[in-house]
Amino acid sequence: MVMKIEVVGKTGTSISVIRASIRAAVITLPFFLNNMSLPYDLAMNPVFMTLISIVIFGGMFTVLYFFTVNRATKQSIHDVITETYVVNSQSAVKTVEGKIQLYKYAILGVLLIAIFHFGLNALNRLSQKVEMTEMTKLMQIIAAKSDLYVTGVQENTTTVTGVLNSDSSKVNSLIVSGMPKEPKDNYNESAVKIVKIVRDNYNLNGIDKITIKFNVGYDIGISSSWKTVNISEDVKK
Repeated sequence: MVMKIEVVGKTGTSISVIRASIRAAVITLPFFLNNMSLPYDLAMNPVFMTLISIVIFGGMFTVLYFFTVNRATKQSIHDVITETYVVNSQSAVKTVEGKIQLYKYAILGVLLIAIFHFGLNALNRLSQKVEMTEMTKLMQIIAAKSDLYVTGVQENTTTVTGVLNSDSSKVNSLIVSGMPKEPKDNYNESAVKIVKIVRDNYNLNGIDKITIKFNVGYDIGISSSWKTVNISEDVKK
């Protein structure tokens, strides 16, 4: 009442608590889900990930679209779904006039399809332009022959200083990072298999240590949970 507005149904009457709750959930649920832990299998499910992406990015675009073009009823996506309207609470007659023209829904559908189509084509063209370096080839081999979704392969140099003296030495490492396809209590066996693949398919001249980083968890925008398991082996072993 402070803002002198009221949410009503088509006939201008107040809406039920259930209807109001659904209306609020449509617009606020992503915020309440932020940083909420989800089961690993659910977070890694491609169908679930696709639906979440559509809800988050498609929903944001839809809100902006209705805010821009829907001047007749001034409804946003949560109002359209629940068939509610925001009216002046001090008005004697709280009926709603006007409706969203069907062609605006059609335009929205075409734009959403175009956005997803453009995004997929852009990713496809980008992947075709990636140079097949030795590291890129190694990533593909590991992904095909192990239980790791590889996210990166890099060489790294660190300086190690002695505890009893000031002498220092450099350690060159090859680091393979990725997400396990299935969570485990122990990743030693998986690490041994990946190290063998690295030894068979990568030039380790100048490399002192191979490190496998298992990034266990997920990040889907509205929710994330991570832990890292590092397993290393000396090249000369």
